[in-house]
Amino acid sequence: MFTLLIYKFLGFIDWKIYNLVSLGYYLGICLIFQSFFEKAKLKYWYFLPVPLLLFQPIAHENIYWTISILQQVGNLFWAMLLFKLIVSSSKSSFYWAFVVGLVLTFTHGNGLFGLLIAATVLAIMRRWRQLVLWLIFAVLLFGIYFYQYKNGQNSNLSESLKHPDMLLRCVLTFWGSIAWQITNRYVITNIAAAFLGLIIVVSLAIILGKYLFKKVFKPLQADDSNLFLVACFGYLLITSLLVGLSRGWIGASAGLDNRYAHNSLWALCLLYITLLFFINQKYARYISMLSLALASFINVFGWYAATLKLQSQFDNQQAESFNYRNHGFILKESPVFNHNISETLALSFKEGISAYTNLDLDVLTRLPNPRVEMMTDSTYQLGIRATTTIVQDAHHPATLQSYAIEAANISYKPNTFLILYTGSKNYLIPVEFKHSAKVDLLTKGKYYGDGFYSTFVTSNLPKGKYQYGIVQKNDKIYKVRLFEQFLEI
Repeated sequence: MFTLLIYKFLGFIDWKIYNLVSLGYYLGICLIFQSFFEKAKLKYWYFLPVPLLLFQPIAHENIYWTISILQQVGNLFWAMLLFKLIVSSSKSSFYWAFVVGLVLTFTHGNGLFGLLIAATVLAIMRRWRQLVLWLIFAVLLFGIYFYQYKNGQNSNLSESLKHPDMLLRCVLTFWGSIAWQITNRYVITNIAAAFLGLIIVVSLAIILGKYLFKKVFKPLQADDSNLFLVACFGYLLITSLLVGLSRGWIGASAGLDNRYAHNSLWALCLLYITLLFFINQKYARYISMLSLALASFINVFGWYAATLKLQSQFDNQQAESFNYRNHGFILKESPVFNHNISETLALSFKEGISAYTNLDLDVLTRLPNPRVEMMTDSTYQLGIRATTTIVQDAHHPATLQSYAIEAANISYKPNTFLILYTGSKNYLIPVEFKHSAKVDLLTKGKYYGDGFYSTFVTSNLPKGKYQYGIVQKNDKIYKVRLFEQFLEI
């Protein structure tokens, strides 16, 4: 629906504008938290940890990956808005909840469980007539949703249930994955992420469980508005269980995918606000100060760690756009993916639904040419290592031949790519630069290190001999530096 609106408004799908619009979900989540926070009449600076946690790119896949933002981040926004409307006592809010419930359901599959949580809230609030209407609506949506339903390719419930230990750890790491994103050491931080997830879940369950018990059995002594926090906790708990059930078969690391990391940040926001609302207010100042320090650290670390990855993601889109324009396939994807999307993607460009907004790299299509400086360096050596890339699929996993590349002593410049050079058919591969030494960052303000990493799969490349090289843009001129290293397919 959103893609169609962007297309109708602009005449084509402009992903740059579309991406900017989708990032508004983070602002929406912050505003909903803020509107709830205002009711407590606490000091304004107490709220600062929330935007510090939300507005940083440690969950970097949900910055440029527009569709993932719309699904993964939009899922939380629409659920929060639904619960805010349901908890409100006004009739207009209740009727708007039907619209939001519809959008939530078809934004993310677990939106259906948001409908059930909303029904539970209505029952706790003893709004029986509205509950009947809501249940009729929910049954209709369930029927529409599951008509001709098929499991996603990575969903395997039976295999996940065979490994309850991995399933449980997957659920907990989903909540605590921020620990993994910060340290990125697999064995230690996998356990740390699960432990942090356990702390968050148990803390929220105890605090909100006590409130819910009082609300059900002593309704006049409990504020209705705090049901919003209960609903939010219940929704993320169900979401994490669904991730564990569908993806736990992959292993405990399934809950650590970067596109899920924003959920861990959101959970920390929820825990922080819950603590402020339910602890003795004489401790609120200390909780806020501690949380502000922690959120500031996460925010600064997020920008430090993820800016490299954001640049790499952006370059990846440029490189793959070049590859598709010139060769008709996306180099990084599997041959099956390219086959499945080829007809639809080609038609979208032909009909003007999709369009290229940056053709700057097309000077590299055929080389040599007068607009590109070329040289051969017979002394420099890239570090090249053959490896494999596994394409996860619950039923048909694939192992693809790939190569890991390391380049040393290459200074950072924007628009740096690896090139597989033949002259008439050239392929671009994005790179990710290293961090500079922390001493250089602090004393010289130098963020990027001298060298980069890159990986690419070979499954889509035609048979032939390719020469390795590096492309960098100096001012307005691209410079190609070729090496005496070759890849034969």
